[in-house]
Amino acid sequence: MKRAFTHWTTIHLAAWELRTFFSVGGAVAVGFICATPGVGAGLCGIAGAIVTFLVGVTNGAPGCIQRGYYLSVPDFKNSHCA
Repeated sequence: MKRAFTHWTTIHLAAWELRTFFSVGGAVAVGFICATPGVGAGLCGIAGAIVTFLVGVTNGAPGCIQRGYYLSVPDFKNSHCA
């Protein structure tokens, strides 16, 4: 069986990359919710408020998102905060 990764590698995700990932993910989620047929403006607004709150809390929380993250491939169990 051929593996996709022949050498172990470690990818460093900077703090700004993690925050951007969560922010864009939240925006895409709200976009899909609001684009769903049958979803009214009220529900779209509520979904937007909830996702905005969750993204704000996640991006402001202490931990890996403020320091960055080292992602070990293919040995994911050894991934850790910067």
